[in-house]
Amino acid sequence: MEEADEMLLVSEAAKQIRVAKSTIHRLIDAGVLRALRVGRGKGTIRIPKRAWAEYLAACEEAAKST
Repeated sequence: MEEADEMLLVSEAAKQIRVAKSTIHRLIDAGVLRALRVGRGKGTIRIPKRAWAEYLAACEEAAKST
């Protein structure tokens, strides 16, 4: 698996930017952050590293324009 195809846990993403896991869940639910659900029912959420990098880049761009 290439690095671009690797996945992050919600807790790992939250820890990287020092926010609560619920913040990451809200971003996913709002469609702002792309993620995958694995398994049955609610399943487990995985965030592709590529999607995480795109989200962080968008945040940086938004910060520049303010």
